Amino acid sequence: MIVYKYISVIRLKNNMYYLIFLNPISSFCCFFGMASPRNAAFMYGVILSYHMLALRIALDVMFNINGGRVTLSKMLTMNNERIRFTFFPFCLFSRCMPSFAPTVTNIARFEMIVSQTCIVRIVLMIINICVYREIGTLNHFWFFVSHAVSVVSSCIALYFSYAISAVNRENSKKFRFQYLFMMVDWSQTLLTFQKTGLDILSWANLYPKFIFPSQFVEVTHFGESIYLLFFIYSLEVLIMSALITYLLRPSVSFIFDRYTGLRTWRELWTMG
Repeated sequence: MIVYKYISVIRLKNNMYYLIFLNPISSFCCFFGMASPRNAAFMYGVILSYHMLALRIALDVMFNINGGRVTLSKMLTMNNERIRFTFFPFCLFSRCMPSFAPTVTNIARFEMIVSQTCIVRIVLMIINICVYREIGTLNHFWFFVSHAVSVVSSCIALYFSYAISAVNRENSKKFRFQYLFMMVDWSQTLLTFQKTGLDILSWANLYPKFIFPSQFVEVTHFGESIYLLFFIYSLEVLIMSALITYLLRPSVSFIFDRYTGLRTWRELWTMG
């Protein structure tokens, strides 16, 4: 309701519709995965795919609040700014890392690199479902390989998304875009790397027996790591939802331009 009422730009409004449902849909998928263990692998794939698309949508929000890709490129060129890859851990080698001119072509190329993880995730999800239907269990080496490939793909996408989101940061602060991007980034990072750690615990058989009785696991063919991941992530999503609701409230973010009524969008784009 707030997005519909207080955002006037249609493109930005559509992007925000997608992002505001990120946490509710993730929570529903977690609950459904715990209630129906045989569908847990599919629910995990749905959550991951939605999160990686959300990362791409968050970049679209950044472009929209800066007047679009062409306007952003011209603004950065006039200010002699460049796209730099000086983020952890590569910031240790910042002198060796190249910088790129903020042309529309370069921005589009980096967007494609960010978008590749969505395709990788969807393909892996389809293969995972087929493998699970054949072998009837999640405790198979293929799922470790699949997860490793998805982690590498996600890290590459995250790194390039950080590089793109960092440009024209001063203007983006007026819209509190950094908090929106951090929410999308942290949510999928927690989901990905917690799954890795929990998989290692499951593989090493380090879970306490009172949490996962052996009979429960054998009957349902259910991976312990996904069950515990869904439970923990549901709590984390609740906390992140409360934080982003407070940090991105209409009274402090220029994204909700109809609420402030102080400046037109053309004036906001040219500020900086």
